[in-house]
This record gives sequence, structure tokens and C-alpha cells, in this order.
Amino acid sequence: MNGDDKTLITYMISFDVKNGTLQGFSKTDIGGLHETKSLISGTYNATTNMLAFQESQILYTKSQISQKDFCYVFFEGKLKLSANLKEIKGNFSSKYKDGKKCINGTLLLVNQKKIEKTISKLSTKIQSSKKLDTTTKKKFDLLNMADSLQVNRLLKNQNLSIFATSKTIIIEVWDNKKEDGDAINLYQNAKVVLKNYTVMNKKKIIEIPLTTSPILLKLEATNEGNYAPNTAMIRIIDGENSYELLSNLKKWESSSITIYR
Repeated sequence: MNGDDKTLITYMISFDVKNGTLQGFSKTDIGGLHETKSLISGTYNATTNMLAFQESQILYTKSQISQKDFCYVFFEGKLKLSANLKEIKGNFSSKYKDGKKCINGTLLLVNQKKIEKTISKLSTKIQSSKKLDTTTKKKFDLLNMADSLQVNRLLKNQNLSIFATSKTIIIEVWDNKKEDGDAINLYQNAKVVLKNYTVMNKKKIIEIPLTTSPILLKLEATNEGNYAPNTAMIRIIDGENSYELLSNLKKWESSSITIYR
């Protein structure tokens, strides 16, 4: 919240703490047009229970705004970390890359395990209800809805920008569920890399040297397989970082990935 602005933005962090040092990542606007994943680093003092972290390098973004216009979150709060921690709440500030102030607000994070437990209970109640028909139950399958939030979906005409650090990236293409004949075209700067390729459970591995920047990868669905839509799984490996993406396209729809180095 910033002044009279009461805009709510989804936000998630995942981190490990070793010897007082915190390392992990954050996700902003999850599933939205501006979804962004960034590295976070910080400290945790087990004696004073002070937790502090800040965002740094952007790993990827679906936003079309430039890097210089991104706000980086700085958070500090007092809490005791434990496996049963229910929530993290406190004020945050943010800065642009050049150090200028951006916005301030309140950060409220709920333990993911608590959310998953609640969703599981609600899902069981819905699926066991005798008052709902099969179609309605399928529509409100909360477990599948929750799973969809964990997957980075590539939608029609959407571009994902990745900021790579390696000289070479590895691309893996496969069908992570039952093979149903989904086929794709994959282009690298308009050059065909895969033509009408049918994705299978066995991964297709492609190595791309980052000799120029940016590199534009275009993914195009040439059919929708036996079960619409086209859902090819793509993993991009950049050194220690990797990104799993799932196409969600109708026939001849496409999405793109821009890789900067």
C-alpha cells in the first residue's frame, strides 16, 4: 500500500538460511501480465529474530517495461523462523536500480503449507459433495487450480524476458504428462530449430550459444494434439538457474521468449 493507493499485488518468496545468510528468490504478480522472478539475499539473526532481505537480479519477467523501471523490494522484520511459522508481516520499501525511492507498502506472506492444507480440505469437501454434478466438480477442482499457479504458462502473444548469465543455454522440450500428439515449431531469430516436432515424454535437448544479444525464441503450436490446448513443456537452463514453462496455445497461436545476456 502506498499512500492512498490500496493496490494488492501477489508476492511469493522462497529461501534458505545457512549460518545467518539468506538466499532465495521472489515472484511478483504471479500469473499476471507483469509476473517477475528475482533473486533475493539477506540475513537472519536467530538471537534477535531480525529478518532482512532485498531483491537484486531479475531472472525473468513477463512485463514489457524496461529493467530501469523495476522496483526492488527491501524488507526488514522481527520474527522467529520455524517450520510452523504461519505468516510474515511487515513494512517494506523499494528502490529503482539507480537507488532512487520507488514505493513503500505492507508485506503479508502466508506459509504455503498452510494454504495447501486449506485447499486440500476444501477440495475434498467439493469432490465428495452429492449436491454437485461431475462437470461442476471438475470446474472447481482446487488442487488442479493450485497446481496451475506453480506452472509458468506461456500464453498467446505473450513474451517472457530472461536475463541470462551463461555463454550457452540448454533448452529441453518434452511432454510431462501422457503423450497426446502435441506438435510445435521452434524458431531462433526467425530460423527454424524444430519444425512440426511432436513432443514426447523423452526430452529433446537443444544447446544454443549466446553469441548475440538478445536472442528471440518463438514457440508456435502446429496442432492441439488429442486434448486441447497444446501443452508442451519447455525448460531453459542458464547455468545454475532453470525455468520451466508450459505452452497453453491453440493451433497456430504462438508465444515468445527473449533472452538477454
